[in-house]
Amino acid sequence: MKSKTLTCLLASAMLVGTASAVTLNPGDFIPSAGEVNPVGATTLFSTNVAWGASFSIQGTLISSVMTNDSSNPFGLNDLTFTYQFLMATNSPHAAEEISIGNFASFLTDVSYLPGTGIKPGFFTRSFESATEGDTIDFLFGGAGNVPAGTNSALLVIQTDALAWAPSISSIIDSSSVPNIPTLAPVDVVPEPATFALVGVGMTAFACLKRRQNNVKRNHIKRNTEKDAWLNRKS
Repeated sequence: MKSKTLTCLLASAMLVGTASAVTLNPGDFIPSAGEVNPVGATTLFSTNVAWGASFSIQGTLISSVMTNDSSNPFGLNDLTFTYQFLMATNSPHAAEEISIGNFASFLTDVSYLPGTGIKPGFFTRSFESATEGDTIDFLFGGAGNVPAGTNSALLVIQTDALAWAPSISSIIDSSSVPNIPTLAPVDVVPEPATFALVGVGMTAFACLKRRQNNVKRNHIKRNTEKDAWLNRKS
């Protein structure tokens, strides 16, 4: 039954989302594109993290890292990352954006899987600093925010990376920026102690105040860019 459902979902996605995935470079701000990715991938690791109990947005973030993705334009052995967040039914506010770091020094091809949830309106990749690296952001305001009781589409970032590690993401509304443990590429394979953070200590990442301030500042900047883009098209 599950295989039939997945087959129908992929067939529907192929009809709905025929646009190509987007190569996203630092400084890019572009409309989103849907594509049937990943294809035939093997999942290496996944996390499922509840967030926002003390914030005005609440939900769960599912993050996965995969290899053997035949749709990854950089190579079969290169890593593909997927992200999907589910908003709690009692979340006071809707989510406007997810910001994921960091992707500095890596090539990235970005898309979403149509038919899996609310699609983002824009993709953007920003350079924060030499130490914090590039963040990739999915903005939902252009296509509708993600309200309580709903979920985002499956968000896909294909990379040329060969290693991964714990990282940080932020789910954003107009007033809250909960920092949430996730997965992202790294240049070298981390020590085993680093991977232990995935299982027992990743919540310590959520206290990075400097990261939170940067995300707030970039959120304002991206909203300005989004408005400018929409005005040019009107």
